[in-house]
Amino acid sequence: MSPKPLALFVKHDGQSARAALTCEYKCGNACFHEVPNTSGGEYFGDIVAGLNRRGLIKGGAAVVLGVGAVSVLAACGDDSSGTGSSPTGSPGTGTGFTAVAPNKEDALVIPAGYEQSVLIRWGDAVIEGAPAFDFDKQTAAAAAKQFGYNCDFAGLLPIEGQADKYLLVVSHEYSTEPMMFRGYKKDAPTRE
Repeated sequence: MSPKPLALFVKHDGQSARAALTCEYKCGNACFHEVPNTSGGEYFGDIVAGLNRRGLIKGGAAVVLGVGAVSVLAACGDDSSGTGSSPTGSPGTGTGFTAVAPNKEDALVIPAGYEQSVLIRWGDAVIEGAPAFDFDKQTAAAAAKQFGYNCDFAGLLPIEGQADKYLLVVSHEYSTEPMMFRGYKKDAPTRE
């Protein structure tokens, strides 16, 4: 596998690891447009392009020296807190389970000793009186009472004073209408 350059340092080649739908609906295909720098500062790509090789080497050497000095100081510190290993005994992992091997199965694969279940799905009621989810007859009024689409973050917050009770916090980042509505026409969307 060859390394892929960071988009910070090169002009985007129009290729991305993201699905085309994700690019279109998450950021409006920003990679295919000129950068709209509305600030008074310079665009980072222009700054990098203006640096010469000798300046980069000098700057890189300063960073290496700084990191080296911090490493030496850290090595001199007192590590009386223990070995720093995780419950599994392997340093730095901290997970306490054996990772799932990479695979191409069309299934959810979980570590040995764990179990999984669906907590909530797109369209499940979150407010009393919510209608049953109907993919072909979804309305804004129904969606306002149902669990949303495309949650890219979920977290559990403990509820103070209530053992084993948590608040589920979910981010529904953006919608992908062609996946949500059969026959969606992006050039002629309705208000609904």
